Amino acid sequence: MEFRFAAEAEEDIEQARLFLEAYRAGLGERFRAEIRATLDYIEVWPRGFQIRYQFYRFARLAIFRYQIIYSIEGE
Repeated sequence: MEFRFAAEAEEDIEQARLFLEAYRAGLGERFRAEIRATLDYIEVWPRGFQIRYQFYRFARLAIFRYQIIYSIEGE
């Protein structure tokens, strides 16, 4: 499986990471690890989250109040 990120998504992730790191040291890296863990889950279970809007699925992070919005292309 290949993940492709929109440039805006990468920017959003970095801004959130910087904000959290400024709030408390180490929180930005914990956020990044949580993103990685959620992407790992999606890689194993790509249909593990419901379709919420058109063909987009929303994967909520376990700790932080953020979501990864994604779609599946092909099989």
